[in-house]
Amino acid sequence: MRVLITGFDPFRDEPVNPSWEVCKLLKEESIEGIDIVVRRLPVVFNAAKEEAIHHFEELTPDLVLHLGEAGGRTHVSVERIAINCDDAGTPDNDSQTKDAEPIQKNGEDGLFATVPVKKIVDAIKKAGIPAVVSNSAGTYVCNHVFYGMLHHIKKKQVKTRVGFIHLPYVPEQTINKPQKASMDVTPMVKAVKIAILTCLDG
Repeated sequence: MRVLITGFDPFRDEPVNPSWEVCKLLKEESIEGIDIVVRRLPVVFNAAKEEAIHHFEELTPDLVLHLGEAGGRTHVSVERIAINCDDAGTPDNDSQTKDAEPIQKNGEDGLFATVPVKKIVDAIKKAGIPAVVSNSAGTYVCNHVFYGMLHHIKKKQVKTRVGFIHLPYVPEQTINKPQKASMDVTPMVKAVKIAILTCLDG
């Protein structure tokens, strides 16, 4: 079994991105019978989606889990749906903004994750880690990549499962944000490993 996990570059002047911090540690983890491959994506519309699809085509994984930052959230958030909309007044790392633009012309308005979202959340919570089902992956680069990969998989008619998990800030990002929640990277790594095992367990 091969699993592709993606994380993102830091953005909005943040020193790190928790999604990539988790990916770096996952590279050092081992799960018997599972080949975990991690890849880093730019926080750039279009480029991030194209790179993610390139990695998928190169690796032909059985499972794709995209990770992203959701600063301010208190829980590991497993996304249920991606919507066909880019809408961002905050520029990406290439200074692009978006104004209610479709990700895929003539594409479906929304595409559901093909991983067992509620089962993943229940398993993570059972391990004592705060987790929740999220019904909004936003309209920024995270949602862009999530929708793009789901659309690509559906078009190719392959059985690869695709999911997206948003992660809270890590503590170092909240030093000057006293009202913002954070979570240590260790339980987040554990949560993603649980998600992998839950997905591959059916």
